[in-house]
Amino acid sequence: MKNLIEISKIVTKKRISKIEIFDKSLLNKKDSKFNEFYDGLVNNKFRTDDEAADYLYGTNPLDDKYRQLKSRFTKRLLNTLFFLDSNDPSFSNYHSSYYTCNKNWALIRILLSSGARSAATKLASKTITVAQNYRFADVLFNCSRILMTSCSLSGNHKEYEIYSEICHKAMQDMDAEIKSEELYQRLTIHFSSSAAMVNTDLAELGAESLEKSKKLCAESDSYNVHYNMYQIWILMYQFMGNYEKMIEICDLAEK
Repeated sequence: MKNLIEISKIVTKKRISKIEIFDKSLLNKKDSKFNEFYDGLVNNKFRTDDEAADYLYGTNPLDDKYRQLKSRFTKRLLNTLFFLDSNDPSFSNYHSSYYTCNKNWALIRILLSSGARSAATKLASKTITVAQNYRFADVLFNCSRILMTSCSLSGNHKEYEIYSEICHKAMQDMDAEIKSEELYQRLTIHFSSSAAMVNTDLAELGAESLEKSKKLCAESDSYNVHYNMYQIWILMYQFMGNYEKMIEICDLAEK
């Protein structure tokens, strides 16, 4: 109840703006410019601001009517992202959980900045449990810091050590993720040139990167580190022009 009181006070003190999102009622209004804009985007009726402004208003992108519509449309579209159905079949369990954790983290930051530390701590505790199941290093790092602060304020030595261990493990995983991402990016950066498709030098770089990536996998159980390792492995064979091996590694990754 204490947490609900904290949140209720925030809602009472702060001015509540109208929630502007894309829902069925708005999208069913066929004469709405919002609906025209949305329909044009998803059905590829226009690909540029010039095309959109001409389609919607018969004008150019600098026209005030178009600029205002685009600004309001963008705000509404971004707001809608917070209300996606994470149980939708198109979401895997992994992505559904990561979406929920990130949405919770945004709420935690809002609660903390509004002085509702108790409510923020409870949500962080709930979120970290989900994050541990999927080894979301960034979420674990952020939430564990909140919970460490809470434990330090309440004098809970035992739980403080638990969250401290989670925090340091998450830091190690994040470091491994950043290193593996860089190894992968230093290969993909060459794809701006078509000559990079089959390239002996890049194949050698890929082999070196793969060995470094495998070492990172031995140090970390992070999903992202292992995912990047397979991506590097696939690229190495692509640079060699060995497409049969590429398929073999893809099959291995799926297992």
